[in-house]
Amino acid sequence: MNAYTYAYGGFGGEGDLYSLGTDGDGGMASATTDVTALSATYSSVNATAYGGNSGDYYSSTGAGQNGDATARATLTVDGTLQSRADATATATGGGFPYDGADGKAGAADAHAEIFGGVFGTTTGGARATSYSGESSGIVSSQADAPVGGPASATSHTSEGTTVTPGDYAISAGNMLSTAVLAPVSPAFNDGLQTYGYGAFATGYGGEGESLTYTGYSTFAFGPLDGGPLAFDFLTFGDVLDGFESLSLTIDGNSFGFYQSYFFDTLADFGTLFDMDILLSASVSDPVFVGISYSFVSSTPGQGFGFDYRLVGDAAPPVAPIPVPAALPMLASALAALGLLLRRRRRIAA
Repeated sequence: MNAYTYAYGGFGGEGDLYSLGTDGDGGMASATTDVTALSATYSSVNATAYGGNSGDYYSSTGAGQNGDATARATLTVDGTLQSRADATATATGGGFPYDGADGKAGAADAHAEIFGGVFGTTTGGARATSYSGESSGIVSSQADAPVGGPASATSHTSEGTTVTPGDYAISAGNMLSTAVLAPVSPAFNDGLQTYGYGAFATGYGGEGESLTYTGYSTFAFGPLDGGPLAFDFLTFGDVLDGFESLSLTIDGNSFGFYQSYFFDTLADFGTLFDMDILLSASVSDPVFVGISYSFVSSTPGQGFGFDYRLVGDAAPPVAPIPVPAALPMLASALAALGLLLRRRRRIAA
């Protein structure tokens, strides 16, 4: 059984210099697929949305806003019969891959979820992918969650939006991946140029089997002015010691950087978290950075998340500062266990 839904936002009208007109906004798009398949042995649902481009007439007096896109795919199955279940949501904001009028890129939000899957009987998973961009830069984000009980994936991309470091949720069975180009935040008051912001967060959703959740984000922007570029950790949070194993890969091959990091304990991650990662001492060409995340656990209730930014300079190393925190960050199923989320921050006051 296969089900598909597509949505397309309309193109904005074109303004004209002689009539003092501005380009029109692109239309917003929303696609939703919600299917219950209790007798099928294989089911796949897809939702795809494309935000409309703004008008891009060269002699208009101003650029319009590219349209936002939202996609949601939901699949409910009988896991004792279902051999494979897949839910895929893809959202592309208007202006992607570029918009001649240089209008702000449309935001893209995708969410895919599967209910009823049974580990060992049902294979497959949920995938959410988002794209945003225009002539000054492109950003993408993807999240994948395996079937092993409830599975969901959430992705977000946008340009120039306000972000709050630490504002990500760790939810059972969910993989979250966020990427924002040229973010705005009152927390970024340290004088460093911030080119991108991202977050990954995962909550284990199985019943004791080992499951792997993955996220991937890309940032393309520039050219820069020849200064340094660094990866700056902002906050992280964990439940029940976070994870059994974790990996992080930063791919900056466009300027000669590629490195993978592997962690078996929170202490291992904390050592890297307390230091910025200098990606390059001097970058002048257009920049492409890909960031991969992998979370492995077999412990019900376990979860982990962190956020970061790409900055135009390397902040000095920060010594560990114990911060008492007990922030419940799980969905109701985990909250009932009374688990506490410990969140660490590295944001300038």
